[in-house]
Amino acid sequence: MRQNWTLCCTAHRPSARLLRAFEAAAFPSWARWFAAARPEHVLLARTQSGSIAGTLLLEGPGADSVFTPMLGPAAATISSGGVAPSLHGQGIGTALVVRASQILSQADVRACHIGWTTRESFYRRAGYQPWRRYAMYSSPPDCPCGHRPSRPTFRAPNVIRLPAAHQLPGKPEPP
Repeated sequence: MRQNWTLCCTAHRPSARLLRAFEAAAFPSWARWFAAARPEHVLLARTQSGSIAGTLLLEGPGADSVFTPMLGPAAATISSGGVAPSLHGQGIGTALVVRASQILSQADVRACHIGWTTRESFYRRAGYQPWRRYAMYSSPPDCPCGHRPSRPTFRAPNVIRLPAAHQLPGKPEPP
């Protein structure tokens, strides 16, 4: 199958207006995070026609995270990775995660945290492993009293990459 998309970093190809429009349409709950992100923290995939196919945020080392005390200053984060629904199944999401991991590895990141994931198997295929799990609760939509269900609606794993010799995906193992 021919690849009809390419990866690029917005630091090299500014497109803030297109990025805001894509996030607002495809992932509105993430739009504020992308609007606040520095350009070098945004990785995106574009179709051959130039439209945005997928996006991802990355930061590190020294990412401002509540997990820094546990993971150390050489830790990084990847978040808000998503692909336009019409383009699912083409390897775009995997390419974004692997490329972000390579960029962070080249910056001497020793651990990479991805929080509040909903597709654990996807990140496992990219070399990440579950680290912590959090139960997410929500009120039923028709419950005006705000009653909380007695069971979690789903469990959101946080995944982390702490491979042998502290290698992230895409960085060759030392000899």
